[in-house]
Amino acid sequence: MALNSKKSDELVDSNNLVLEGVLTLLKNNNEHKWTGTMTELGDSLYSVLDKRKTLALPKSPSYLRVTMNKLVNRLRARGIVIKFGRTPDSHRTRFVTLRQN
Repeated sequence: MALNSKKSDELVDSNNLVLEGVLTLLKNNNEHKWTGTMTELGDSLYSVLDKRKTLALPKSPSYLRVTMNKLVNRLRARGIVIKFGRTPDSHRTRFVTLRQN
């Protein structure tokens, strides 16, 4: 039972850190908008958060996407529009757009 509790605490911390990082990222951006892949988002989160906090961030782009899906409602409640999509070229690269209203 203690293992489940510890894992749950780690997930909450990771979610809160991603939320904090996204808010900071948009606040630091003059346009209050960010667009890129999950890999680029992870890199941007690493650059805006303290080094100690980055240890708890999701390590892979796919896990970062799962975390972002869990945070969609919390982000929208804070006035952030989040859009997931794919580029129209033949590569169909996945991207995310974050915009502060």
